[in-house]
Amino acid sequence: MIEIGIAADVIAGASALVLAVVAIIAFRSFESRKWWERKCQAYLKVLDALADAEAYYDRELRDAARLSEEPSSDIEGLADKSREAAREIQKTIDFAELFISDEARRRLIRYKNEMVAAGHPIDVDGDEIMDWVSHLIGSSEAIKSSKADMIKITKKDLKLP
Repeated sequence: MIEIGIAADVIAGASALVLAVVAIIAFRSFESRKWWERKCQAYLKVLDALADAEAYYDRELRDAARLSEEPSSDIEGLADKSREAAREIQKTIDFAELFISDEARRRLIRYKNEMVAAGHPIDVDGDEIMDWVSHLIGSSEAIKSSKADMIKITKKDLKLP
């Protein structure tokens, strides 16, 4: 009888050990999924911000192509979204090491530098320093290039097909 009791204790102990290992594995899997979701959310915010900036510059380019002096009715809303996009991208750069890869951070910094290089069409004295269309084209190209690169980086970092 004692042997049966010992065997039952061994089986119960082994079962408890197996359940503990399964619980640890399940917890780590859950934790890993949550971390992946946070990274995914960070990348989606960046891509969304780039899409908002792209919408603004594309609309401005269309208006410039029509030689319209009157801005589109939705241009102020798009401009606000574009400014918010710039803030969102800066926040992502500032906290990059938490959620996005170094490669993504470097690409976003390059994007900001490209936007600066696209220039501001008017200086602080109100004098025109470059033509508006050149500014819009340079900014639009920087956004499109960054968006394409960030999609590739996102897919690679999140291990998406």
